[in-house]
Amino acid sequence: ILHDHSSSYIIDIHQSSFITHRSSFITIDVGVIIPGWVKSDMTRHAAPAMDADVFADRIVPQMEAGQFYLVSHPYNVVRMEERWAEAYAAFAQYAPREPGDDAMDVALFVERMRSQR
Repeated sequence: ILHDHSSSYIIDIHQSSFITHRSSFITIDVGVIIPGWVKSDMTRHAAPAMDADVFADRIVPQMEAGQFYLVSHPYNVVRMEERWAEAYAAFAQYAPREPGDDAMDVALFVERMRSQR
């Protein structure tokens, strides 16, 4: 939901807790919509697709509550489980956990830096 004097951002990083702007910290809330099949002009003949008003009724309250994951279609959890299984398999094969690997974690690094202040 965009209001006057607001902007929309797409951020592809692990965590986004602050940005520097004119020497001050501002907070930007980001979220990920995990959509499903929604009726639109392109899909108007697709009977199984979710009505756009139903989709909005599910997503908007989540946005207003500041949720990060914005979900609408219950069966998507099955697809998410499939994709995470593929991702875990890739990590197991190409980037398995090893001693000291936490030194390269951005969130842990920032946490250590903050605790040293």
